[in-house]
Amino acid sequence: MHYIRFLKAPRKIQDSSGLQSLSAVITITTDLGDAFLYSDLPLVVELEDTHGRKLQDGGKAKEYVWRGSDGFKGLPVEVPIGIQTMRAGTEVKMVIRAKEEQNMVEDFEHVLGQKASGSGDEGSVVTLRGLPDGNGIVERVFKYGNGQDIHVWEESGESIARHVWDAGLILSAYLSTIFRETPSSMPLPRLPALQTILSKSDISVLELGAGCGIVGITLCQFLPNISEMILTDLPEATSILMHNISLCSPAPNHSVLDWSQPLPAPIASTQWNLILIADCTYNPDVVPDLVQTLGRLADGNKDLMVLLAMKVRHASEAVFFTLMKKGGWVIRESTKLPLPVLGGEEEEIEIFVFGVST
Repeated sequence: MHYIRFLKAPRKIQDSSGLQSLSAVITITTDLGDAFLYSDLPLVVELEDTHGRKLQDGGKAKEYVWRGSDGFKGLPVEVPIGIQTMRAGTEVKMVIRAKEEQNMVEDFEHVLGQKASGSGDEGSVVTLRGLPDGNGIVERVFKYGNGQDIHVWEESGESIARHVWDAGLILSAYLSTIFRETPSSMPLPRLPALQTILSKSDISVLELGAGCGIVGITLCQFLPNISEMILTDLPEATSILMHNISLCSPAPNHSVLDWSQPLPAPIASTQWNLILIADCTYNPDVVPDLVQTLGRLADGNKDLMVLLAMKVRHASEAVFFTLMKKGGWVIRESTKLPLPVLGGEEEEIEIFVFGVST
């Protein structure tokens, strides 16, 4: 999967006749930003108001082509602001998306590859939204159900810890299908043990390494029977995590949690039913602390389950499974979900449900 990002955030510019436009420089990279999109991709750049309504009073969408085959690493884009919008003083938002539906990610079904087939190379590219002078944060919006949205803001800077990552996005989309009222257009593998625990009348959920909070926030919107949910991460993620939580209703809680330190008292004193972990096993140096934290949470709690989503990036991540086995954890169930990559080989996200060995 690839993500459209800003190299230079949107800003208003004005020509000699007084007409205004929004201008920015974008790039398209993988979730970690460690590789650019090397395929060509038609793009659409348009304007919305802050409620997500398209603005079309002269501010027509513009089309561009990302020429990854030519080694593009950045692309200047610009879209005019309509005269009526200017006069009304409407706050505008720049939206950059793939032109073709088979490449567009704006819906949880798109995330899972459930979209209309089309000609050409298929792969997922996540749409980007940003305000002028957006204080270093940008927006991702994912639709689900009948006109409902999950809004997740992430930092536009270099810190990968405060971005949406592939496994967290796929897990969020997968969780949304469990509670879907209408049948999915593509059958997905089911995890019965996970569905059983999520169907309990009163459950408590803790997320470790929440980052932007997309997984916990998604589950909180779909699961009315949560008695307590806390999203945790290191202090540097607090600002973006709290921003996203503040936009939710119902909203989870937040706590700082360093895996190398003792559990905070409110977390240690709770009998958790489910622990969420996504995109947290890529750094083998912190995996021992992660597994030790899980052991503390499982102390005296034999029914605790851990839901893990990961994209294997290197062989050293196998140490997580070795340490989990030594710590008395067993895999109750698992599945794999495809991750189409434009211009590359298909990848996959692995999902595991762990329980305490009896």
